[in-house]
Amino acid sequence: MPSGKVDHKDSRRHRLVDADGGSRLRTADGHLLSVPAHALPHAQRALTLRAHARESRLDMRRDAVWEHERDMWTYDEEDDDGADAAADQTLSDFLPASIMSAPQSTWERGRSIVEELIGLARAPALADVTARARAEGLTMEELASVCISIVETAHGLWDAPAADAAVDTALKLLEAIGSSDSDDRPAAPEPLGVA
Repeated sequence: MPSGKVDHKDSRRHRLVDADGGSRLRTADGHLLSVPAHALPHAQRALTLRAHARESRLDMRRDAVWEHERDMWTYDEEDDDGADAAADQTLSDFLPASIMSAPQSTWERGRSIVEELIGLARAPALADVTARARAEGLTMEELASVCISIVETAHGLWDAPAADAAVDTALKLLEAIGSSDSDDRPAAPEPLGVA
């Protein structure tokens, strides 16, 4: 039976309150806006401020519950002592030092050979260079490649000693590689005599 009253879904006093009774005064992120009471229209002020206060209380409770849950799961006894050493330990802390050293790349091994050659007073013999390269696990081609890249990346006077040593070493190695390649090649065929 109709009562004669018309129920308006969006009456004036409910304009700033959503269907659940929560405040519509929110930022783009969904947080409640802090609006002074005198900024609200008089017809909507009481209901909107009550909804705003209720949601603020609920948010504080939710924050308190969240803080409690976070503290419950992240609480450590060491935090009381101030010692954070146990938290900083990783698997690598328990490995022996011999395992911890990472293998050097070809570039690093070749660069170390060239740096040793810089400190020598005289130019080393080819046999010394190749023996050192074999000790580092490098072939003559790899060491020559490293020497050439050192020369190509030299930028100034501070790189001059390394570049000089690299040029000398690269020339010796390339000469040795070239002579060993010529030994492996078959002899050129004799030209046929013209009859």
